[in-house]
Amino acid sequence: GINAEYGEMVNRFTVVCATFLFLVVLNHSNAAHVSLRDVSQLKSVVTCDICTFAVDSLLYLVETKSSEEELEKLATRLCIEFLTPEPYSETVCVGIVPIFAPTVVPIFGSIGLNATEICELEGFCPKVQQRRPSSIVLPPKSHRVSVPSKIQANETLRFLHISDLHYDEMYKVGADAECPDPLCCRSMSNNSNVRKAGKWGDYKCDLNHAMLTSFLDQLASIDPKPDFIIWTGDNTAHDIWAETQEQQLSRLESISKLISTSLPKIQIYPAIGNHDTFPVDQFNLNPIDEAHHDNFVWLREGLAQFWSPFLPADAIATLKEGGYYSVIVKPGLRLIAINTCLLYTSDAADEEDSVD
Repeated sequence: GINAEYGEMVNRFTVVCATFLFLVVLNHSNAAHVSLRDVSQLKSVVTCDICTFAVDSLLYLVETKSSEEELEKLATRLCIEFLTPEPYSETVCVGIVPIFAPTVVPIFGSIGLNATEICELEGFCPKVQQRRPSSIVLPPKSHRVSVPSKIQANETLRFLHISDLHYDEMYKVGADAECPDPLCCRSMSNNSNVRKAGKWGDYKCDLNHAMLTSFLDQLASIDPKPDFIIWTGDNTAHDIWAETQEQQLSRLESISKLISTSLPKIQIYPAIGNHDTFPVDQFNLNPIDEAHHDNFVWLREGLAQFWSPFLPADAIATLKEGGYYSVIVKPGLRLIAINTCLLYTSDAADEEDSVD
């Protein structure tokens, strides 16, 4: 399905982004004659020596402040060469590289790893070095206070869990449900041999408006109503190569309002998903450097505004601070919403501090 398509696309792009310099080497060597359309073949073609040589070159370019624009152009060209026309169109490559490069490239110069360690991290060299410490010193345990629960032993609470709506406001009924991109059902054509997008959606596409509103109407009619709803994010479409920061905020505001108005009598506890950030999967509370100073305050403040109908003031305060919060659901029951984006494995910023 579409989640698998998206995951494969991110994996492919990560490999291209991490190895685009030594792909130039391959392009002028005998290895260039090997079919590299499937990027998974890279690891059987690229040796540890080639990887370390190329990453050393990349680190040099980063350290000497080489033009990021030139690096992006090269990465785009290689993406087009090796990933189009299958499995993706040029549109994906042209869009995704400028979105991710400003986040990914500076990481190479700031994580404090040498070329061998980076190649180990990407799977091109055997792991012979231990990057993580064998022991981590933790602070002393705090004094535990026993608080008797005010929830009766035979009391039952009912709750619903909503996740991964991936609402696509650009879905078009009758559009092509088969296309060269990871997300379809947006472009119309006269090709009668291609499956078309239906009223209620398609397996190759994201959730459309008709299905989303029908789903919310059904939730509102449930009897007995749940005591609360846990809504764990991933609300936006999978068009990660075409997103903008402004668009992401607009989408999050739109779906927050829709859920608020559709379910006015049910308490809702939202949380951030990796698809609610921009670029996708990335979230950092500390600037990488002066040139890359995004600490996602725009997202934290935006969500604090959009989710104010759902949460009390103290929860909004910590949401604005770090994307997390805790609330008392009822006496004796506390809900803790963790910002898991901070430790998401696809977040490039996490490589800055591998211990975390």
